[in-house]
Amino acid sequence: MPDSEKSKLEKELNISVTDFVIVAGSTHEGEEDALLNILADLKKVENTDKPIKMIIVPRHPERFERANEIIEQHGFTPKRFSKQEFFEGDNDIYLLDA
Repeated sequence: MPDSEKSKLEKELNISVTDFVIVAGSTHEGEEDALLNILADLKKVENTDKPIKMIIVPRHPERFERANEIIEQHGFTPKRFSKQEFFEGDNDIYLLDA
């Protein structure tokens, strides 16, 4: 990906080059729960100045709503690609739902 496209994507999603970004692609039922538990643990012990952000991409489109519910159940705030949302707060999870 050209640097110009990377810069545009970083700006659109509100991701900084100093952020630690975890991308969980092609997820299935049960995997979001495990990932969000790990993320919660990381945020408890994380002692760097790099924010930890997660992007979740469910494997099947029919799971988009379920993944959104799971994110909310874990106390995170889903930000959805389909709504042209982006990371705003430390508790946000980006749901690539398209």
